[in-house]
Amino acid sequence: MSLIKKLFGDNTPRAATVERYGRIVARSREPGFYAQFQVPDTPEGRFDLLTLHAFLVMEALSRTSPEEAQELFDLMFDDMEVNLRELGASDIRIGAHVKKLAQGFFGRSQAYRQALQANDAAALIAALDRNLFAAAKADRGHLTLLADYVLLAWARSETAQAQFPPPPFAQTQVSP
Repeated sequence: MSLIKKLFGDNTPRAATVERYGRIVARSREPGFYAQFQVPDTPEGRFDLLTLHAFLVMEALSRTSPEEAQELFDLMFDDMEVNLRELGASDIRIGAHVKKLAQGFFGRSQAYRQALQANDAAALIAALDRNLFAAAKADRGHLTLLADYVLLAWARSETAQAQFPPPPFAQTQVSP
């Protein structure tokens, strides 16, 4: 949240923003990303999935309602600060941790944005591999499905409301 708003304004996010953020968190925590696609189930892996989904929503919102995109960003980082405190980060270090997370968010967002705006599937796959899997070895088929999912979400107007297309791992499930 902006410092001015924290000091002088109403810092309560709109109900729609809270609901939107809840849908982003829920999607980024879906077990299939971790169990089937092997995104590392670590704080970093969870941050990367949250970042990917939040980026998609914020980009869609920024086209029609930049103030709502900013409010969502503020809520997300307020929530991260709360989570860091719950994990035991000291008050002295909180600012540095949040700054590092914000830098990570902006860097990942830039890589996704450039690939999506250029309609460059190879660059998108590389960004997903680098960000979601870091040191882990990603399955090429999973990366392709993830890229298709991101491209579909990028093109949908519903993404602004955090209404995502079906998760990519649903496509790889075998019916009994």
